[in-house]
Amino acid sequence: MNLPYIATASIAISAFLVASLQDVRDREVSDVLWIISGSAGVAISIGLAVSVGAQPLQLLAASLPAFLFIDMFVDWNSLMGRSGQILRFSAGGLCAAFTLLSVYSFPYGQVSDLFASESLWILFILLLFYLDIIRGGADAKALAAIVLLFPAYPTPVIGRIPPAFESFTFPFFLNVLLIAAVISAFVSVYLFLRNAIRGDYSMPYMFLGKKKEVSNVKLQKEWLLEIPDENGNPVRVRKLGSISDSEALRRAVAFGWKNVWVSPKVPFIVPITVGLLVTLVIGSVIVYL
Repeated sequence: MNLPYIATASIAISAFLVASLQDVRDREVSDVLWIISGSAGVAISIGLAVSVGAQPLQLLAASLPAFLFIDMFVDWNSLMGRSGQILRFSAGGLCAAFTLLSVYSFPYGQVSDLFASESLWILFILLLFYLDIIRGGADAKALAAIVLLFPAYPTPVIGRIPPAFESFTFPFFLNVLLIAAVISAFVSVYLFLRNAIRGDYSMPYMFLGKKKEVSNVKLQKEWLLEIPDENGNPVRVRKLGSISDSEALRRAVAFGWKNVWVSPKVPFIVPITVGLLVTLVIGSVIVYL
């Protein structure tokens, strides 16, 4: 690894180790860790681009991934109301225009393409979050920080960098996410076996959580997998438009529910950290396939 990659690896490892401790202890991670990590990633990427002779217009492409990352931390409605939303979409549109102009002006410019790909992957992470595939906000922010810190594969301790096409279609953060998902899959296997032994059969809940007495639910460490509708009938939780877990729990008590399916808030930052360390050591798993 050269000096910039040593710097990014050091920042990433330090941030994720601290975040893992916070996630295990509190099930919450400070946004400061991701803001520092992501900002450092943008700064180092711009510095590297300048060092290889990138044109100012190419550097404008960095504005969109930076904006998308910042947007993950800002509550525009609380900050400025409707004016905040107007500012948000105006700034986002301007950054997108800068990126398109940069890519169009340098159709084979590696710098422009790299920054543009960062934007696409952050949007992909946001999509996974809103589809409830990535459940924790901290997990989404952590993955976005990895995108900014490692837009390309660094030279691993052992192994080799994958070819350019594979690096673009299966970037560093996806490799980290894949390893983390494999680790987390063991939790799903455990939950399935536990529920099968207890006779709690309900798809897909038996892979995702466990049935628990409403009075014993701890929202700090558990997510609700089902909530009561207006008539007290159980419906599957959807992130978009769902009521809060605390309100859903109060509604469940009011309707006389005895049990509810919950999912443990597994500290996913820990598997992500393992995936980060493994990827830094051995590189992309696709090299070994």
